[in-house]
Amino acid sequence: MNFKLIRGDDQVFILIFKQGGVVKDITGWTIFFTLKRNQDDADSAAVIKKTVTSHTNPTQGETEFRIAAAETDPLQGIYYYDVQYKNTLGNVGSAHRARASNVATIGTSADHNLAVGDEIVVSGMAGTGYNGTWIIVSVPDNTHFTFANTGGNETETADTGGTITHRNIKTVMIGTMSFEKDVTRRIS
Repeated sequence: MNFKLIRGDDQVFILIFKQGGVVKDITGWTIFFTLKRNQDDADSAAVIKKTVTSHTNPTQGETEFRIAAAETDPLQGIYYYDVQYKNTLGNVGSAHRARASNVATIGTSADHNLAVGDEIVVSGMAGTGYNGTWIIVSVPDNTHFTFANTGGNETETADTGGTITHRNIKTVMIGTMSFEKDVTRRIS
């Protein structure tokens, strides 16, 4: 999504998070906005950074952030932005593990709230080949998930010493913002 803004104006951006067309409860989420001169600039080089932890209507997926006039006044031309979120899924314990055809299946001791594409860190498993940083490839149900994992086949084995940490920071919007002077406001 691309925006055209007037330099020196205040701007409020309202975001509504949905998944499959249904609003997503964002209670406890952190939303990050960065505006960069060049698309490949590191976040630390952003000309504007916003972090939002207090949301306007979190149970309905709504949040907002503001860009103040003083922040936009020195900008001119095209800049690149992104919006990312980090949710509050946290950690869950392991219950058992298995591997077939280089795909690991982990059973958890509680609902994991993971989704395909989420990045996780598995640690403390007795089967040390399961420990590491992985990307979820399937979620058969709310207490099982799978990831690519090279190793010999292994039938389901109890393994309650592991911790699965969700490293969920997802980019949900990327685009450009162009900043121009508002020549109609000049007083002669």
